[in-house]
Amino acid sequence: ENHNYILWFGCWQMGWGSRFNSIVSGLILGLLTDRLFFFHDDTDRISSQFFDYRVPSNQFNKIFERLSHSSRIPRNNTSGTVDFTKELLTKSPEEIFGRFRVWNRTEVTEDYVAISLSRNPHLRERFVKLFPTSEAFGYVFRWFFQLKKEYRDKWRELEEENFDSTDFSVGIHFRNLKKKIMMWRTPDLPIQDYCYLAKSLALNSHASLSKIKFFLSADDQDSYKEATKCLEPYSVFHREFSEEKSVSGNVGGSEENALLDWLILSNRSEVICTTGSSFGYSASASTLLKPWYISLPKDRSISNPPFWQATYSEPCLFVCRILVGGRGPKAPILNEEELRIFKSDGNWVN
Repeated sequence: ENHNYILWFGCWQMGWGSRFNSIVSGLILGLLTDRLFFFHDDTDRISSQFFDYRVPSNQFNKIFERLSHSSRIPRNNTSGTVDFTKELLTKSPEEIFGRFRVWNRTEVTEDYVAISLSRNPHLRERFVKLFPTSEAFGYVFRWFFQLKKEYRDKWRELEEENFDSTDFSVGIHFRNLKKKIMMWRTPDLPIQDYCYLAKSLALNSHASLSKIKFFLSADDQDSYKEATKCLEPYSVFHREFSEEKSVSGNVGGSEENALLDWLILSNRSEVICTTGSSFGYSASASTLLKPWYISLPKDRSISNPPFWQATYSEPCLFVCRILVGGRGPKAPILNEEELRIFKSDGNWVN
């Protein structure tokens, strides 16, 4: 009861990418500020079915109840009001947490906020000591999330059936952006763009035709059909498509099916992601791969080509463009000094 805590409330109605981003972000905040980290069952409701943890999430309610009713810690001695997209970039731990020993993070973030923490001048030195390459997600994820044996065996079986250690294999994550996802809608990405990049990577590998393999992960049957034809004459593998929806509303299979796709993506030689979806780039980040991105056609220019490779393995920060450039006629969220801090790490362009 004498230690400071972060009590992390999440939202279980997320895809795997957003779920992992949220939990890993909370863990990193705890590491950098010397606070114990616990997350609520709402965050844990899905992931605990498939993973064991180094930190027992099921202790959350007991700890919260004990701390809330402790004579030393008044029930209202909790805080959770912080703008994750901005304040974690500049504030000291004392400013973030104030006088509160129990910090109650009540609003979920689906973004990977460690990007801001890594640039925070009050936390930067400790961040670099913990993560000298600035790549935190993969190390924290692999330490914290321990895949249960049942699913580890299923994953291993799929790998052994379809790949071997000498293959050059490319994982491709398609997101069917023709459909409305949550509260936003974006234009679809041409399947041939993914195929052109995948074939270019295959040619550049200098591997023989028989040793080049592509793994596809998508949320609609048409993407599988079109991509398989487009990627001829190479070997293409994808798991059986299902119209079943996940808890986040994504079509393409159950939570288990989506997780197995995520794990297979993470174990490839190269990964190609869809801009705007955290599923592919969280998979690549878990094994420190630097993913390739397909950009939205409306955003393409000489300085923003159809595809590019990330400069490091960290998941991207969704709000980066809004922080730096604003949205439409609105000015950037960050002021001049905050922009300087955000851009102090060259990886911000990632």
